[in-house]
Amino acid sequence: MVTRRRSLESAHVQKWLLNLVIFCLSVVIIGFIFSMVSRYASNRTKVDLATTGKFELTPEDLLLEKPFLDIKIEVLNGCGVNGLAHKFSNYLRKEGFDVLYVGNADRLNYEKTLILNRSSDIKKCNEVVKALKLNEKRIINRPQSGYRVDVSIILGKDYKDLAVYRDVLSISEEF
Repeated sequence: MVTRRRSLESAHVQKWLLNLVIFCLSVVIIGFIFSMVSRYASNRTKVDLATTGKFELTPEDLLLEKPFLDIKIEVLNGCGVNGLAHKFSNYLRKEGFDVLYVGNADRLNYEKTLILNRSSDIKKCNEVVKALKLNEKRIINRPQSGYRVDVSIILGKDYKDLAVYRDVLSISEEF
């Protein structure tokens, strides 16, 4: 009789636990459904615009919006300040340049910021110099065939004196 009673209590506990699990899963599923419906309702205009195809960008439109996408840049930290190259790369991306690589230079004791022209097209380098509001005297021609970037920027210890430094600091980390 005792074993039969224990088995009944055990079956009752199992049913209760199973019902509890089903209830919890139901609450989670209802939460997901509610989240999906509220997200769709709040973004309805965005979804409608995306599905109608009214604002499809052509390559020409993209180049008008970001005119320097064909200029490939690497930003190198030449002074040892943590995160400096990353901050400048965010600024350059915001300006429409294609930053392919961010890292450290061959050494970390550059006094002046330098612009290395890696391609045969000096116009690309001049656009970068103009965006950074630098003097063209900072350009050093180092064309290398097969190099993946057009321009290399080595940030020196004078980075705080650059005209765009305040703009660089104001850029958020979203880029």
